This record gives sequence, C-alpha cells and structure tokens, in this order.
Amino acid sequence: MGNNYDLKVKAMQEKIMSPPRPVPLGVQIGNYFTGMKSQIGWMLLAVGLMVLGINVSIGEWSLFGVSAILIFFVAAIVLIYLSLKEGRLHNYLLANGVLTTGRLIDKQSTATKINNRRVYKLIYEYTADDGKKYQTTLKTHRTDRFPSGEPEAVIHFPGYGNVSALVKGMAAAPAIGEDGTFQLSGIGSYFSIFFRLIVPVVTVVFGSAYLLDWLGIIPLPSFLDIRQILYQFVGGSQSAY
Repeated sequence: MGNNYDLKVKAMQEKIMSPPRPVPLGVQIGNYFTGMKSQIGWMLLAVGLMVLGINVSIGEWSLFGVSAILIFFVAAIVLIYLSLKEGRLHNYLLANGVLTTGRLIDKQSTATKINNRRVYKLIYEYTADDGKKYQTTLKTHRTDRFPSGEPEAVIHFPGYGNVSALVKGMAAAPAIGEDGTFQLSGIGSYFSIFFRLIVPVVTVVFGSAYLLDWLGIIPLPSFLDIRQILYQFVGGSQSAY
C-alpha cells in the first residue's frame, strides 16, 4: 500500500505545471463567491435589503427594524469579506503555490449537521518545501470525497509551509487538468458554480435597483418593487374578507 501511495504522489507532482500557473476564470469566481461563508453572507445581505425595502415602503421605522437591518448587514459584510479574503488566498496559491500531498491522520466528529449528514473535521499532514511537517484542516459533511489512505493535493505559500489549503477543499474544488493547470472538474462543477452564483447576482441586481431608485436616477421596475407586492398582498387579503 505504501508503494501505491508513493506512486500516486509522484504522478500528481509530475503532472502539475511549475508556477506561475494560469488560473481559469471559472475557478477564480468559484473560490471567491461559491463557498459556504459567501453563500450565507449574500443570503443575509439579500434579507437585509428586503427588510430595508419593506421599512422604506411602509414609511415606518422601529428600533427592532433598524436593529435587524444592522445585524443582517454587519453579519453579511463580515462573511462576504472573509470569503473574498479566503478566495484571494486560494487563487494565489493555485497560481503560485508549491504543490505537495497530505495524508489523513485524524478524523473528528463535530456537533454540526448539513443535510442531515454529520460534519467532520479532517486533519491532513504534509511536508512543505522547507522539509518540515505541517498540518491543514478541513470541515466537511462530504467525507466520501476524502477517502482515507488516498493522497490529497495540498498547496502552500512558497517559503511558508503553514499557509496552505487542500485543493479539493477549496470552494471551486479544482482538479489538475491535462495541461498541468487547475481546472473545474467536469460539467457538474460548472453547473454548481452557476447555480451558487444566483444568490450573489440577484442580491446585487436587487440592491442596485433599489439604490438607483432611492437616488432618483432610475425608477424601480415594478417586478422588483416591494411596495407593489405588499399592496397587492394586503389588498388581496382585505378583499377576501
């Protein structure tokens, strides 16, 4: 088993292109916008904008409403910032990092569940370019994607072995392509990236439309106007009685 493991490691290291490597746009976008923190952040921002729109439409402001808006906005900004920061690091590592391989040395259960599946903390050990051993961790409910006994691609900052990431654990989950660069792995990944971009795109369009309307630059389209939706809902409820 040891020889088979070493052969897989050698094949992986021989396949990768030397840095600097081009990083496809799809991989970059995936790392920036499609991680769990990013998705939660954009959803919170969307909810915050909806609450803000409702308050503006009704014309009434309460302490609860203002507090809710601030909480949603602050939480959203923090999560989006952290996801963008992490995405920037991961994209830099893919372009300029040193590729090595990690071996799973520990698997710890957590109290969290996603889609009724337990989230586990996976700990991998790897040897950096300075010859020292380091560890990198990943929390996931998709443990089937990280079988024990298999080498996993780990990429670290040149000269800093402690700054690293599991390649498959990145938001874009890229794979090493035939040309030696990191690519989205299959049509499923392209669809996944597109699907997870819906929330950020809709949030930006929705927020921009309301901002332009509040500034008096471009009138808000009726299908985005919460005021019209509320009036129709209230009117429908009243007519039912």
